[in-house]
Parts: sequence; C-alpha cells; structure tokens
Amino acid sequence: MKSLLKNTGERNGSLRFSWAAIMSGNLVFFVLIFVGSPAVAGQLFFPFGDVFGPNESVEVWVHVGFVTDCPPLGTDDGWPHSIYPVADIYVLRDGTISGNSRAKLTDVVGTPNTVIGAASIFPEIVAYTQPGGALGSGKYDLVLDECQDGYYDPGVDFMLGMGDAAAFTVVIPSVIPNLHAGTAISDAKNAAETESQRWSNARGYFGATFLAVKAFSIGMQLISYGPWVTGIIYVIGEMDPYQQLLSQAQGMIGNLCSQMAAHWNGIAEDPPDPDFTELIEMGEVELLYPVMGSGLEPAIVYFINDATEQAAILPALLAAMEKYQGAREADNADFALLQAGQIKKYSDLLVTKLGEVNASHADLIQELQNTGIDFTAFATDLLDMQDRVSIEGWTAQELFQMYNLGLTDSVIDQATQNFLNDDFTPLQLGDLYVVLQELHDANVAAITNFSGLSLAADEVIDSLAQLVELTAPVADPNGPYTGDEGAPIQFDGSGSYDPNGDPITFAWELNGDGLFDDGSSTTPQIYLRRRAFSIGWPKGD
Repeated sequence: MKSLLKNTGERNGSLRFSWAAIMSGNLVFFVLIFVGSPAVAGQLFFPFGDVFGPNESVEVWVHVGFVTDCPPLGTDDGWPHSIYPVADIYVLRDGTISGNSRAKLTDVVGTPNTVIGAASIFPEIVAYTQPGGALGSGKYDLVLDECQDGYYDPGVDFMLGMGDAAAFTVVIPSVIPNLHAGTAISDAKNAAETESQRWSNARGYFGATFLAVKAFSIGMQLISYGPWVTGIIYVIGEMDPYQQLLSQAQGMIGNLCSQMAAHWNGIAEDPPDPDFTELIEMGEVELLYPVMGSGLEPAIVYFINDATEQAAILPALLAAMEKYQGAREADNADFALLQAGQIKKYSDLLVTKLGEVNASHADLIQELQNTGIDFTAFATDLLDMQDRVSIEGWTAQELFQMYNLGLTDSVIDQATQNFLNDDFTPLQLGDLYVVLQELHDANVAAITNFSGLSLAADEVIDSLAQLVELTAPVADPNGPYTGDEGAPIQFDGSGSYDPNGDPITFAWELNGDGLFDDGSSTTPQIYLRRRAFSIGWPKGD
C-alpha cells in the first residue's frame, strides 16, 4: 500500500508516523501516533496531496508543540501555552520569508487560522481556493506560529515550504475574457479606421490652410504696396513672430496628421504583443504658446495642442490593447488584469481628449470663417503666382521693394524656394469645411465607441480580479492636484503600501522623459508649466 503521508522533517526529537486503515463499508479510520521528546515541536503535513484546484479547501494535518520558551504576554504578544498548546497557521506566498531568520508574518488571506490542542483529529482548513474562496493560483508556504506573536521564530516555529520546495500549489485555469468576442473592440476598431482615414485626408488641407492664412494675413498688412505684395509674403513672414508661429504650426500639423493616421491605423490592426509584462506610459508632449490673446492664431495653437495630446494617448492605448491580447494568449491572468487596467485608463483619457479636440476644432472653424477668406479662390491665386515665379522670377518692382525692406539676396532666395515648395492644391480639390466636419463627426463616433471599450475593460477587470491576487505594492499618489503655472505642486505618496508588509521605496517620474529619476521621497515637488505627460512611479516588489 502506497502511503500518502508526506514526511516534513524532524525537529526537537523525532516524529514517526504509523497508521492503520480499518475498512468498514466506506468508513476509514486514520490513527496518528506522535513519538518524541517531552517538548515535541509543531508539525504540518498534507496527507492527501499538496496540489489544489478551483473551489477546494486547503486542508492540512497539524500537531502543535508544547513550547515553553514563548515571550510572556505583553512583551511581544506571545502566549505561554506549555500546558495547553495553541498556535496560529499562516499561509504565505512561496519565498516570502527565508525561514533562516526572524520575520514578520502576514497571511495572504488576511488572518491566520488558530489551532487549539496538541494534535488534530481531522485536517484543519487553512484556506479556500478561488473563485469561491480567496486563494488564487500560485505556490504557497505554511508557518505554524507556536507563540502566536505574528513572527516566524527559527527554532521555535515550524515552516513547511522552506527552501526551493513550496508547501502546496494552487492551480486554477485562467478564464481570461476575450475583448474581441463582443462588439466593443470591433466598434472601437471601426472608429479607429475611420479616424485614420479622416486625419490622412485632412493632412494636406490643414497644411495648405495654414499657409494660406499666413499669406493672406501678411498681404492684408501690406496691401498698400500694390498687388504684387502677396508674392513677397514668405520673406516678410520671417520677420514677424506671428508669421513664424504660423510657419511652425504648418510644419507641426503635417507631422501630427501623419502620426494620428498611423496611430489610429495601429489600433484598427491591433495584433497581439508577446511582450505583455511591460506597462506603457505616455511620453512628454511639447506644446505651442499663442502670441495673441484671441482670434485665429490662438485657435490654431489650441487645436494643435489638443490634437498633440491626443496623439500621445493613442500609442499607449494601442500598446495596452496588444499586450492584453498577448497576456491572454499566454494565459497570464496577472498581466491581463494589469493591461486591462491600462486599456481602461487610456480609453477614458482618449474620450476626454476627443471632446476637447472637438471643442478647439469648432473654435478653429469659427475663426477661419471669420477671416472671410475664400480659400479655394485664394489658393488658385497663389498657385498661379507659383507658376509665374518659377518661370519668370520676381518682377523688378517686387525685388525693389524687398531690398527696400532690408532683405538680402540669400534671404530672398531661401524664401522663394520655400514659396515654390509649398502645396496649395488640396484647397482646390474640395471644400475645406466639409473635410473639417468629417473629422469632427469621426471624433463624435470615436467618443461613443471608446466609451464602450472602457466599459468592456471594466467588465474584464471585475472578472479577472476574482482570479488574481496581486502582491505588488499598491501605488497611491493621492490627488487630484491643481495649481497655477509656475507655482509648486506637492505630491503625496504616503498612502502607498505593500500587501506583504514589506518596506517600499519611491522613484518618481515628474518631467515626462520616461525615467523614474525625479524624486525618491514620499512627497516630491514640481513647478507647473503647460505641457502634458504622465506622473507616477514604477510598479514592483
């Protein structure tokens, strides 16, 4: 007959097992005889195996020792029980303590199990496995705290699972929800595909519009010099901060539209990422500052800034979606839960930012209409002038006026090249305001669909939270924080803690460069300036 008893070792005298099975129908009697010295130390062992599945009770046979050297009550909360033995059983994550030195005990379930009496007639239940219970998948150790002082004391307390071998293992097959099974992810992907097309279409229109605005605004300022003035606007513009900002905005909007189209297309594609253990955060975003307080120029600046912040959210959301799928394919519920949290965070940020983009987008359209420019007709005039200058060059009158303004030949040559390279053709191919309205409508649809993705992520989080026990430190940055630009903001991470009771250290990321090297105290401080980035510290144990 093969014994199912697992010898846990000898301490303070020997422990020998003998048992007899007396079969009478379905009744089996197990008799345990402990033989040893008068001060027998405690023992723990599993008689029927040490691997447990879903909704099982973790049962262990217990022998409590007659310990005479516990600290007195009131000194270390110990309990003298040399006459009537009592002990606490702690369930620990495997490797939480080494077993070689005194260590604080924290039960993973919350509270230890108290055992009264020298030897148990029936196995003691120390935990229940998920989903009905609290114990999730993983390897665990057991400690018999003889003195009930909440510490493991080598030579006094018994530890099952010391060294490389765990006391027992819980195996619960993960049932990680498939975000692609419902409509939330497909709706979000469809919205992303539409957004990619709209931003791609808008790229040329935005660039040509900002160039035309620059040309028109300078032309209006210098109209008294004659009809040729439009031809030298690119030279004059280098001397005006307003025109310089419009040139910068025109350059940024082209790159921004390309980035938006690529990021949205990535979300529409959304392949699984096997490198799912990394949590991606937003990077630093550089924003523009308006020169004027009202009108078209600040409307352009605020639209670009909002769109730039939106563009920073998209790759982080895409990474979370792909890494969630990677974690699901690897059946890793821990990181599936973490990545689902990332999906929700960035979906919520995106929904908020889409609304802000549409608000600044509406202001931009209104200010463009307020200029009274017929962009299609004006683009035709500029294209005609490009043809003339490319063939004939500037007229003598145009060059005379440029020299009178103090411009050198090198400046004129560079400005001329810039003018000839600028593309106004998109404004001739379609109605600017129709293209802008299509982008607005795509944002409205995306708000609805990514709100749905956030709700789907919530359901995933609720589902996985029943299967996963995260033992990493819990980061609590307090907040929210508000303040004025240039004023200090004091952060407070004192609410953070480690579920295992281990000490925690802080490493803050406060300037958006992706490096956690901006503070190591509990309460760091920064000074506000207008830009957008994530603030936090890395997770780890």
